[in-house]
Amino acid sequence: DFGYVVSQKGRILLLHKDFNYVREKCINSKTYWRCTEYTTQSKCHGRVHTLHGKIVHTSQHNHKPAGKRRRQTIKILN
Repeated sequence: DFGYVVSQKGRILLLHKDFNYVREKCINSKTYWRCTEYTTQSKCHGRVHTLHGKIVHTSQHNHKPAGKRRRQTIKILN
């Protein structure tokens, strides 16, 4: 189960199992999301791939989940 949240900068993030992901690219109908900790010192390579609104791939993180942060949950309509 996953959802979408809005970051402080107004970007749409994917939230899955208390990890946050930013959209990296879209190719055809597949969307590639990377962990928001990728650009930090931990350089996490956690990824999620979504296809038609369903998660089809996940990879492991090198850090603990971010936990519940204050973000406004939004609903994305297809």
